[in-house]
Amino acid sequence: MEDINDRKMKEMKAAAEEGRDEDIAKLIGDDPYVLERFDRVPYINTPLHIAAKHDHTPFAMEMVSFKSSFLTKLNPEGLCPLLVALQNGRNDLALRLLEVDRDLIPYMTTRRETVLHVTLKNGKLDAFYFLVGYLQRVQHEGSSTQETEILNRKDYEGNTILHIAVQKIISEVVELLIDCGVDINTKNTENLTALDILDDMQVDNREVRKMLNAAGALKASNLTIPIPFTADSLKRIPSFKERLITSIIRFKRDIPHDTRNALLVITVLIATVTCQGSLTPPGGVWQDSNSSTAQVHQAGKVIMSYMSFLFFWILNSITLWTTQVAFFFLIDGRFSKLLFIPVYLFSQCYTFSLSLVSPSPVISVVIITISVALPLTVFMLGYWFFDRVAKTLKRIIISQHDIDGSTADSLNNSTNCHCSLHQFSNAALVLCSQHVTAFFLNIHLQFLKISLSFGSRVSL
Repeated sequence: MEDINDRKMKEMKAAAEEGRDEDIAKLIGDDPYVLERFDRVPYINTPLHIAAKHDHTPFAMEMVSFKSSFLTKLNPEGLCPLLVALQNGRNDLALRLLEVDRDLIPYMTTRRETVLHVTLKNGKLDAFYFLVGYLQRVQHEGSSTQETEILNRKDYEGNTILHIAVQKIISEVVELLIDCGVDINTKNTENLTALDILDDMQVDNREVRKMLNAAGALKASNLTIPIPFTADSLKRIPSFKERLITSIIRFKRDIPHDTRNALLVITVLIATVTCQGSLTPPGGVWQDSNSSTAQVHQAGKVIMSYMSFLFFWILNSITLWTTQVAFFFLIDGRFSKLLFIPVYLFSQCYTFSLSLVSPSPVISVVIITISVALPLTVFMLGYWFFDRVAKTLKRIIISQHDIDGSTADSLNNSTNCHCSLHQFSNAALVLCSQHVTAFFLNIHLQFLKISLSFGSRVSL
């Protein structure tokens, strides 16, 4: 019986070598468990590996339809079919496999290497550029985060593909990875950064060194990452700041997706109704101007009294601003940065509308001054607060990884890429916020000058 089983497996391998995809169904019909026997062996060259090696695309795709688990099956060399295809220059077949399962790129070998590690170590630059180009062009949900994670993933020695590119002095790859925003200061298991590895090499490497220095690369000894927590310090009761940060993050992440969407709709409706109050204030506006009666009024100004209007403006504005804060809290942080300018301008349109219908020029000055300054102040304080939150969380993650070496090793990949992503996005946000803050501060000063000038004329 064993001989028959072996014979059927050999026949399937022979069909894979020759690309006879029409024989797959026939062989499975003769022995329905022939593919299962391949799957039961821990490390084996499956028919998909063989087809990938010989560039038999029709056979490979037919085999995937029968046994998709072969996509992640490792052969005795620790390679999956995608790697076998790339090692043999079968990029078209590799692309077809990626179309079936895009998660094959981060899939690791027995040495914790991704396909990017293997192709770069083996000098398969064509395959490496193919994979990086694929990562840069995919547009599925989470593809941006996946690209960052994969490019910063570490092998069993803690080396990222940047470490390997520096070791092999491949300047084109180093330049490409820097452009992709990889973490240039991550350390391997020997506590070496890419710049440390470069210093240890006795070759002419001025071009690579210039690239790394321009990108801000540092030696491990120059990295200043504060780690305020130890295993003993984590045993104490968390401070108020730690509890506050944890509560905010937990509360935001614990909101169900449907509830978040419903709350976003509610905040938009509240903002719409609130803004409508500036267009059609309670009691309406005067339709004509009259300076001869006891109640002097002007066309287009609200009918309500000064105190009533001031009370209405305070309550309406607080409602609008708190709604905007809730809106930014509910949406993803990356997208909230894109919406800051239009939301800020929306609030200023609301302010300008109220100042136009204000019954008193003095109240108009107060409205413009406070409404322009307050949102900007809140934004700057909010940015400072959440920046502190992000830095504190980063220190907590780093300290937790240093508590248990094995745990840190197992989680090293994800943490490094997230820290890299935080550093990259944080730097971009700082730069962007500097320009935005300067822009709106200038607007605020101009409004203030106009308001003071207008107020002095009114007092005269």
